[in-house]
Amino acid sequence: MGLWQKVFPQRAVVTVDDAGVRCLAAGTGVYVPFAEIESADVRQGIGWVMRLTRRDGSEVVHRLAPSDALEVQREVLHGLANVPRAPGPDVERVAMLARGARPLLAWLASVADAGRSAYRGASLDEDAARACLTDSAAPGDVRAACAHALLATAREDALATVARAFVAHSLPPLAVVGARLGRAGAALVPDGMCDDALPFLSPVDATAARGAMNAPVTHEDAEHAHAVMLRLRDEALEAFRTDAAAHAHTRRFRARGVGGYAGEQGVTRFK
Repeated sequence: MGLWQKVFPQRAVVTVDDAGVRCLAAGTGVYVPFAEIESADVRQGIGWVMRLTRRDGSEVVHRLAPSDALEVQREVLHGLANVPRAPGPDVERVAMLARGARPLLAWLASVADAGRSAYRGASLDEDAARACLTDSAAPGDVRAACAHALLATAREDALATVARAFVAHSLPPLAVVGARLGRAGAALVPDGMCDDALPFLSPVDATAARGAMNAPVTHEDAEHAHAVMLRLRDEALEAFRTDAAAHAHTRRFRARGVGGYAGEQGVTRFK
């Protein structure tokens, strides 16, 4: 980080999801998973400043709106205290879905193949994929792949799993995009939600994702998917309300219907 940014940091919109912190400044996003954060500090200097120090020693520093500063601090510290530092054992069982160095669309195509082959009893461990999708400590690429692979099975129970995840969890940016680009993803993830996630991908990935959002597969079986999600909505939101005590740390944690189903996923948004 340059000296100028340390002394005069940009003002950012900060969003806390279930796995990390999103910082959006001047249209450019930085996503920092909780698992990578060594320490977090919000203090008054030249305005209110948030400093996230990664385990590798690098820093993300941004100014905050004065009215949001203490609430941002509370949300970040809550995430650091409550998100496990290591993923569950199921991650190893779907390790073949990890992205590696592959281009976004090539990777998702291979993930979709794994999901389709799972229908024929092949290698995808669906139980592990379901568990990893909601594991906030699992790598973002694995969570995205699990959503994409489950949708590719084209089975209603798998669609229901992904739909419930979107109601009960605030998924990281890549997982949102992975679901949006999956089979029937247009019915599951409103374009606005995907647009909010794209700034946190690399420019190359964001361009590829935007180009793929109108691909036929993302709209395939959309009517059926929408009907499934309408049936699930009340059930999932009721479960969310039942678990409201887990979200008592913030007044702004909510699920709100958008496009007939998915909402802000309970994302705490500071503006």
